[in-house]
Amino acid sequence: MSQSTMFALSFGGIWGLVGAVLFLVGWNISRDQKRRQKLCTQLAAGTVAEIHTRTHRRGQVAYYPVFTYFAEGQKYTVESSFAWYTSQFEPGDPVSVYFQPGNPQNYYVKEESASQKFTVSFQRMGAGCLVMAAAACAIAYFFG
Repeated sequence: MSQSTMFALSFGGIWGLVGAVLFLVGWNISRDQKRRQKLCTQLAAGTVAEIHTRTHRRGQVAYYPVFTYFAEGQKYTVESSFAWYTSQFEPGDPVSVYFQPGNPQNYYVKEESASQKFTVSFQRMGAGCLVMAAAACAIAYFFG
């Protein structure tokens, strides 16, 4: 096997692995969101109580909204599992919280629709990497 063929196969293998990981992460998050939307059928009026911030390794600040809502006679305060690099919410903003009857801590916030774009982006990046991997392997096969 020639050196250029080995390079193309290695390149394809790396991109294939990266693509598979990205695609699977996006698919898993999307599947979890759909499951929550199916289970969480009760609507509660919620508000953004505050915004938590965390600074990541590269100095980027991530914003995590904290939501409060009343469900089944109890007040719940939950931090979003989605981080934003620009604040999507302000304290006091109203939000629509859907929760699971009998398990109100399982919820989703309708206004976090950007999270759906996030999962689609992961899936598209993964698919793009897989296409690059397939192209590298095709080049190695036909021209190697």
